[in-house]
Amino acid sequence: MCHRGLVEVGKDLTAGTMAGIAQLLVGHPFDTVKVKLQSQMNSGSHGQPNPSAVDTVKKIMATEGLRGLYRGLSAPLASVALFNAVLFTARGQMETFLLRNSRSCTTLTIPQQMVAGAGAGFAVSFVACPTELVKCRLQAQSNSTPSLITPGEEDKVPVSNQTTQEMTANTDNIDSSNQQGEIGLRTLIVESTDNPGILSDLEAPAIPRPSPRKYGGCLDVAKHIFRQGGILGFYKGLTPTFLREVFGNAAYFGSYQGTKQLEGGSASNLGTGSLLLAGAVAGAMFWLCVYPADVIKSVIQVDDYTNPKYTSTFDAFRKVIKSRGVKGLYCGFGPAMARSILANAVCFFVYELVRKALK
Repeated sequence: MCHRGLVEVGKDLTAGTMAGIAQLLVGHPFDTVKVKLQSQMNSGSHGQPNPSAVDTVKKIMATEGLRGLYRGLSAPLASVALFNAVLFTARGQMETFLLRNSRSCTTLTIPQQMVAGAGAGFAVSFVACPTELVKCRLQAQSNSTPSLITPGEEDKVPVSNQTTQEMTANTDNIDSSNQQGEIGLRTLIVESTDNPGILSDLEAPAIPRPSPRKYGGCLDVAKHIFRQGGILGFYKGLTPTFLREVFGNAAYFGSYQGTKQLEGGSASNLGTGSLLLAGAVAGAMFWLCVYPADVIKSVIQVDDYTNPKYTSTFDAFRKVIKSRGVKGLYCGFGPAMARSILANAVCFFVYELVRKALK
């Protein structure tokens, strides 16, 4: 590659990295909500309604605060330079190849932009899959099955500390539903010399308590993945990642260039509003085309390694449809669309701004 070509790649990389950072900072909270909604399907039962995005945000804010919305950010943030290097370099090479083979054109047509985007999407899948895997497992870990505790179990006084005790089961108070095979609560009578006749609900109802976090951070996730699956373990969910990135980026770059042409041509001729609109349209078209593939990717990537619920991409698709219907393939669609419109409007605006400054 000639010196001028290297300079252009460097400019694309710099602009792409800055745009990627801006995109992450704006869009990551929406992405966290999306992944939590998608991953909750793994533990949900047939016919159980999907939780809403608003309820999920409230739960995150109540338990983890604002920091919870940015959980898993470090993985994509650390790889944003590599991701954009691969994406924009691959797209640039595809553009050069396509222009070389169509001598009458100096710029790519919209169909050619889509082909270039698809090629870039294929290449970037090998970076996106491990990054998404680490991010999704961090974002979804609070959805793990809670442990059960009984009220006040940590404050129980050891039996040996009581002078004399007599415990008898008051079986007369057991709910009649027990006789039909349902679970009821036993009330036990605890009588001591200090407090005779006091009733104590030793078998009080169990209440959920969040399980301890499985992962301490991105490196901890990576260690777990490597121990369980080796290098290939980082490519769990690669097939739906291919589907998402190839078709998504074809729609992404094609719609971006198409919107710019409708608005007046090249980025140098467009105002801020037109650039933001083009980026927003591109982001919306990405998810409209490939959202079901992203749902399948997420449920596979948060699935257990040792005892997986899904054996393949098709198996995951079949089970999601069976348990949730077609709506299951669009779980979390609202936060994803909101994120994509806002984040990609900012992303392309920053990219064009930095690219123009580097000329």
